[in-house]
Amino acid sequence: MEMDVDPIKAQYFYKNDRKKIKVNRFCYEYAYMFYSKIRENPKMKRFKAKYTQDEITGLCVHFSLAMKKSMCNKSDGVAPALVLAENYIYEYNPRISRWHRSLLIDMADKAWDGYLSICECCPTRCISEWYVKCDMFDRLTP
Repeated sequence: MEMDVDPIKAQYFYKNDRKKIKVNRFCYEYAYMFYSKIRENPKMKRFKAKYTQDEITGLCVHFSLAMKKSMCNKSDGVAPALVLAENYIYEYNPRISRWHRSLLIDMADKAWDGYLSICECCPTRCISEWYVKCDMFDRLTP
């Protein structure tokens, strides 16, 4: 299956101008990182053949938005750890096999670690300013 260069669209992460905030930018960028991990992983060849690009993109968007509360709780010190739950995948598509769900969780974790390493040097400060307006959405939306 051939995959689009930019399948994760910014508008998937906000419904109105009030939702153009940094936490949603964080989710957007995380979803893209997760999507990249799926695309790059040779163990996902059958998965990519079975599901359309739109389904894979939808999964990444759903997963990212589903873990938003967990991300905020971890960042604010309310929770000791981030929750990367298989049920986020199952909620999106219960037909995804247990084996693939396990691989997807591993890739979600690697995406999280990779994305956080980028955040450490990023001047945008999405993690410390969750609810501040983010102009990035205006630049990315056609």
